[in-house]
Amino acid sequence: GMAPQSGAAAGSAGIGAPQDLGAAERFADSRLEACRQLVATACTLVDALSTAGSGLQHAAKTQGSELQAWLSKENSPLVRQSAQEMIESCSGAASVLINLAVAISGSIEQPLRRLERSVAADRAARIAEMDELRRRQ
Repeated sequence: GMAPQSGAAAGSAGIGAPQDLGAAERFADSRLEACRQLVATACTLVDALSTAGSGLQHAAKTQGSELQAWLSKENSPLVRQSAQEMIESCSGAASVLINLAVAISGSIEQPLRRLERSVAADRAARIAEMDELRRRQ
């Protein structure tokens, strides 16, 4: 069978020794801060993409309407076609930006938020455990 661990080996693996408590707290705080930074970055990306997509969508719609009114007086089929393709391209790019924001939110931001909650819960449990260990000493 397996030999039992010596007291020194067991203590180095856990947080039982008093000098390990501070290090464990700092580690938990560091993990939580890293999660918060990742969530903040993902949120910033989602917001930037959403804003850009919405702005481009709005501009394509309003400018497209104005352009259509102007183009109704234009005799050149090539100019009308080019203008129409430009507006459609901008609308398509706007949709891509908005869809990318949705994808990042669903596949990156939301899982990071769940990870952050999990790390925060783990940290709270570790702090409670460390508080109990301190009371026993």
